[in-house]
Amino acid sequence: MNNVVIKKRVQAYNIDALNRTAKCDEDIQNGCVFALNKQSEVDGEGMVWVAEKPTADATGLWMATSPEVVIIKDAMGNEYKGITPDPRAFVNNAGRMIDATKLVEDDIIVMSGEGITGISETANVYLVPSTEYVLTASSSAGTGFCLQKVGTERISIGTGAIAKTPIMGYKFVCKKN
Repeated sequence: MNNVVIKKRVQAYNIDALNRTAKCDEDIQNGCVFALNKQSEVDGEGMVWVAEKPTADATGLWMATSPEVVIIKDAMGNEYKGITPDPRAFVNNAGRMIDATKLVEDDIIVMSGEGITGISETANVYLVPSTEYVLTASSSAGTGFCLQKVGTERISIGTGAIAKTPIMGYKFVCKKN
């Protein structure tokens, strides 16, 4: 299962400069963070940025927040969208466009936590970048990008079954970027 991100209160809703299109050379989940330091040099990709792994104390990071439309490939390489309704099956595929959001101080998001190393309901109240794309739970805020856990809430996940399956979601406030 993969991480699900819900943007609750983010300035990117009203400020276009906090939204970009990126691509990555690896598969990454929503909720992963990356630096966008250069644009793609591929012809026809003028406003596409290249996602780069962050450093542990980096600021100015962007988060993958693409709509969760699951793409399934068959043995012949054909792709099918929308067959699997569960957003936890979604991943931003390598080389495909990613919706990137730059979180700013006091933005609020909810994440399911599947892609976060060391997350729990009671411990490690901060999320900080690792030297990979994933966020890591920590007991301290660190010096770079930081989200602070401020609560939990249930997320209703559509799985294609008659009844929705609520899962635990963690509510975070951006403290530094």
